[in-house]
Amino acid sequence: MKPSPSLSPINHRPGKHLRRWVHSKMKRLIRSIPEKGHGSAAILLLMQVWLPIALLHAQSLVNERPFEPVIIQGGSLDGHLGCPVDRLHLFAYRASADSWEPMPFQIDERTYGEDPLNPPVQRWFYFIPDEWEISSHDSLLSDHDELVFMVRDLGDRAPVNRWIDNEESRAYDRIEVEVFNPIDPESKGFAYLFQSSSFNEARADPYRFYFDGLKDSLSTACYSIDIGPYGLIEDICIHPPHGSGIDFFDTQKLRFSGILDFFIPVDLRLNETHLYVYDTLEYTSDPVVRLIRRARQTIRIGTYIAHQTAFYITTHFFPYSGRIASGASIASEDLKIQYPGSDVSIVLRAMRQSWDFNAHAEGMHLTNRYNTDVTIDGTVDDVQPAVDLPLREWSLVTGQHGSVLFYMQLEETDWESIEMYYHDSSGGGQADSEYFGSNDTGDDRSYGDHGLFFFSNGRDSLDLNMNFRAVFIPETTLTAQQRTELVESVLHPVTVRTGRVSSVEPDQSAHIPDHIFLAPGFPNPFNDRTSFRIQIPRTDRIRLEICDSLGRRVKRLIDAVLGPGRHAFIWDGTNDHGSDVPSGLYFVRLVASSGVQVRKAIITR
Repeated sequence: MKPSPSLSPINHRPGKHLRRWVHSKMKRLIRSIPEKGHGSAAILLLMQVWLPIALLHAQSLVNERPFEPVIIQGGSLDGHLGCPVDRLHLFAYRASADSWEPMPFQIDERTYGEDPLNPPVQRWFYFIPDEWEISSHDSLLSDHDELVFMVRDLGDRAPVNRWIDNEESRAYDRIEVEVFNPIDPESKGFAYLFQSSSFNEARADPYRFYFDGLKDSLSTACYSIDIGPYGLIEDICIHPPHGSGIDFFDTQKLRFSGILDFFIPVDLRLNETHLYVYDTLEYTSDPVVRLIRRARQTIRIGTYIAHQTAFYITTHFFPYSGRIASGASIASEDLKIQYPGSDVSIVLRAMRQSWDFNAHAEGMHLTNRYNTDVTIDGTVDDVQPAVDLPLREWSLVTGQHGSVLFYMQLEETDWESIEMYYHDSSGGGQADSEYFGSNDTGDDRSYGDHGLFFFSNGRDSLDLNMNFRAVFIPETTLTAQQRTELVESVLHPVTVRTGRVSSVEPDQSAHIPDHIFLAPGFPNPFNDRTSFRIQIPRTDRIRLEICDSLGRRVKRLIDAVLGPGRHAFIWDGTNDHGSDVPSGLYFVRLVASSGVQVRKAIITR
C-alpha cells in the first residue's frame, strides 16, 4: 500500500481548456490507428501520452479542492444499510500502480428523537441526550448516519473486475462513490466502500486530530484553535511548514442591540461575553476526518441565566476547516410557539458578527468580494463596505502565518441595510459604537476586525439563522486562481453520486432495467437530506433537478452522461448556491432522451 497523501499546500493544475484540447487530440489519434497501420507504435504512444493525461484528468478534483470534506448520508449507500459500521472500509484505487489504498474516513451515527430543550420538536442527534431512555446508537449503518472523508484522498475509477485483496469483501457489492466539481463536472474523483469483518489493516489516520475537552481546544496536523469561555473561537494558528505556528487571532465577536419584551420591555446591548456555556460539553471520541463538538448555551445578563432559552451549538471541525450553523427566528409567531402562553417579542435594531485578529497579524492582507489585499496594520483603512444579497459573503486573510477563508451565509434579506464591518485600529474601540458602545472585548485592540453589520430599523420578524465556515489553509501566499478555487469550493460544494458494483460477472442483461425510473425520495418528508434512486436502460444524458411549486429550478443534482443501471443521488435541501431552501413542496424531475418522470419532495424544517 502507498502512504496516505501528505498535508501539502495547494497543487497547481492544468486549465479546463487544456484538458479538453488534449482529449480532442487523443481521440483523433485513436481514430487514426486503423488508417495509418502503425498499430504497435500507436499503442505505445497511447500508453506513454494518453494514460498520464487520463490520470491527470482523473486527479484534477483532488488538486482543485484538497481542503474540502465530503459528507454522504447512509441512505445513498444502498447495499450496506444495516451493516455493522465497523465492517465498512473505504478505499481509493490508484490506476498508475493498479493498487488500492485505504482512505481516512469515519462513519458518524445519528439517532432520531425528541429534543429535550424543545419537546414538541423531533430531530436527529449525533449525541444521545441524557434524558432519553437509550444511552447509545445501535452501531448499524442507517439512512441518516454519515460517511465522511476528504476530497484530497480520492482516487481513480476502478475497473469493475478489480477488487481489494480480501476474499470476504467479494461476497458483498461495493459502493462506488463518484465525487465531482459542479462547476466543472469533468473534474472528478472516486472512492469505494467495501464490507468485510476480516480486513485487519489499520485505518489511515494522517490528519492527527486531538481534542482537549478540559481546555476546549482542538489540534489537527494543519491547525490549532482554542474555544473561549463564551463558546467562540479565540485562538488560531496554522502549523509549520506552511504556517508559522503563531497564534494570530484575537476573538470572534458578536454584537446585539434591541429590545426584549417578555414581561416588561428591556433595552439590551449584548455581546459575546453574555453567552453562557454549560459544563456538558460533548465531542467525538475518536475523530479521523471530523470532530463534532456539541455545547449547550444560553444568555447570561449579570447573575441572571436564561435557562428557559437554552440551545445547542453543534460545531463540525474537519482537517482544514470548521463549520457552525446557529441562530434563530425572532418572528413573534415563532417565539409564541417556543414560549406558549406568553406575549414575548424581540425587536432588533442592529447586529454585528466579526473576526478580530491580534498584533501578530500585522502585515497580513484581507481580500473579499469588493476589496483586494487590504493591509492589516492597526491603522484606519478606506474599504468598500458593499455586500450582496442573499448574503453569502466571504473574506480571505493571508500572510506570513498562513491563510484563513471565512464564509457567512444568511437567507434573510428584509433588512434596512447590511454592510461590511471593518475596523483596523491598534487603539481599539469599535467602528459602530453608536449602536453598541465604545467598550471592546478580547484584547481591546483591533487588527483587521471584519465581518457584517446588520441594521433592521426595529423589526421583530427576522430570521437570524446563520451558517459560518472557516477554512484554515497551509499557504502564506495564494494566486488569484487559488483564491477563486477556494471561494468556489465554499459557494459550490462538490456533488456526489453513488452506485453498487458486484464482485461477480453476472448476466448483465438481467440487471439492466428496460425503462427509466425515478424512485420516491427516502425519507420523505425530510428535514435535512433525502436520497433518490434512478434506473437507466442504456447510456444516456441524464438531468436530475429540483423545482419549486412554480416549476422554477432550485437545484441541479446532475446533468451528465450516465451508464446503464442504477444510480443514487442526495439532495441536502439546498439550492444551486448552497443555501438552505425553506420548508414546503418541491418536485424532483428526471429528464432523459426516453422521457421525463417527476416525484414530490416535502421539506419540514
